[in-house]
Amino acid sequence: MKKTNGFSLANAACKVSMQYGCGLLFLLAAPSAADSNTADRHALPPSKVNIEACQREALRLHPGLIDELRVLPQPKTFWIRYQIQMRDGTDWFVVCDLSNGKIIHDHSLDIKPSL
Repeated sequence: MKKTNGFSLANAACKVSMQYGCGLLFLLAAPSAADSNTADRHALPPSKVNIEACQREALRLHPGLIDELRVLPQPKTFWIRYQIQMRDGTDWFVVCDLSNGKIIHDHSLDIKPSL
């Protein structure tokens, strides 16, 4: 506590609030720090809550390894684009809507040479 002319600020606050009691002053001040809801601060926004569902659906559709993912902002939502490399070596782009977890588009990146 910071001291001012030999008195701490807590003692000064207690002397000022003697009609209410010193303990009540500190009890009223303490809950304000505990009331801050830190769990919601780390929650995903509603437009991105289906990011895990999109990843599961993309890998269900094209099993393999995700090489790259990119979030694509849209006017009222977000899409996510996965680049997936399958075990047979083919690459796929899979686009998913993060607001509902549904696959919007997928296409192969491999071009087969014509003989």
